[in-house]
Amino acid sequence: MLAIGVDVKRAEAAETYVMSNESATILRSASRQPVAAQLHLALTVQQLADVEAKWKMLRYEAVMEHLKPGAPRNQIPENWHWDWSAKASRSGTVGVRIMGIECEGDWQGLIMTASIGYQARLAPDEGKALIYVKYVESAPWNLKSMTGSPKFAGVGFRLIEAAVLESVDAGHDGRLGLHALPAAQAFYQRLGFVTTGPDKAVEDLPYFELTVTAATRLRNGDTR
Repeated sequence: MLAIGVDVKRAEAAETYVMSNESATILRSASRQPVAAQLHLALTVQQLADVEAKWKMLRYEAVMEHLKPGAPRNQIPENWHWDWSAKASRSGTVGVRIMGIECEGDWQGLIMTASIGYQARLAPDEGKALIYVKYVESAPWNLKSMTGSPKFAGVGFRLIEAAVLESVDAGHDGRLGLHALPAAQAFYQRLGFVTTGPDKAVEDLPYFELTVTAATRLRNGDTR
C-alpha cells in the first residue's frame, strides 16, 4: 500500500525526513530483461534539484540535435522546457505528491500527482473524485526522442501504476485523469485511458481518463 504523503518542507526543516520506497521492476531495453528498481513515494527538494541538474543538459542537447540542418524539427521533445527543481516548490502543497523510480544509482522517471479538486468526467463515475496526473517524465536516456539506444523501458508504466495505487488507497478505485502532450497520447491509450477530446481550458490538450475497469486491467498487467 502507498504511504501517506510527506510534507517535504517541514520534514527537511526538522532534518527528520525518512524516504519511503517500495520495490519495483523495469526492463533493460536492449535485452528486455527485468531489472530491480525502487519506487520512492516522496522526493526531497534536493533530490529534485539533482534530477533537474542532470536531465536539463540532456534535454538541451537533444533539442540542439533536432535544430541542426536537415534534422526533423517536429521531433523536438515536447517537454524540453520542464524543470523539476521548479516543481519541487509544490511538493509541500497539500494533496500534491512527487514519486520517482530509482535504478542503478540514477532516477529513471518521475511523476507528480494531485489528489484534491479533481473529478471524473466519464460515466458511470462522472463527478467522483480521482487522482490527477500533472506530470510524468522518464529520464532522457530512456526516451527514443532523445537517444538512439534507450536504457530502460517500462518506467512510465510503473509510474502510472503507482498513481493507480495511490488512487485506490485514497478510495477512488484507481480512477486517474490527465492532459496529454501529443507524443504521449498513444502511450496512454495503450494503457486503457479514454479521451474526451481537446480541453480549451488546458491549451487544447486532450483530456484522458482511466476508468475503474481500465485501472483494474492495468493492475492485473493487462494493457491490451
